[in-house]
Amino acid sequence: MKEPLSRAELDGVVAEAVGVRLDAVRELTEGTCNAAYALTLADGRELVLKVAPPPGTPVLSYERDLLATEAMCLRRFAGRVPVPELVAAGTAAGRGYVLTSLLPGASWQSQSAAVGPDQHRVLRRQVGRHVAAMHAVTGDGRFGYPAGPLAATTWAG
Repeated sequence: MKEPLSRAELDGVVAEAVGVRLDAVRELTEGTCNAAYALTLADGRELVLKVAPPPGTPVLSYERDLLATEAMCLRRFAGRVPVPELVAAGTAAGRGYVLTSLLPGASWQSQSAAVGPDQHRVLRRQVGRHVAAMHAVTGDGRFGYPAGPLAATTWAG
């Protein structure tokens, strides 16, 4: 389902979103839905760009407007949960995108085999605390999924 962008397309998204030249790109290969890139800008900032599949790509209902939901959640979680800073969100070439700060570290998936059972327990407790903090964040009065066709103004839809 991932559909990569060309370097020229990446340059265009970054120029439009932040007005700074793109110096380096590294594709992030984990994940299944959105194309993702670690970017280094000419001003030294390191960012992550996620780009939705092109229009017309078959996706599950909840995957439509998924990056709009992610942007909304990043705004709501800021200062409450350790999430990247949302730098920009929008549409380029008909595809939704989010541009965030790059958080240091490695994914759980890439490090899982190197972590022992005791450390897994510690990490799971930390994840649990962060999930609890996310669940304490209130919404804007809508029901269902926060963005896209599955959002509703009442529980009855």
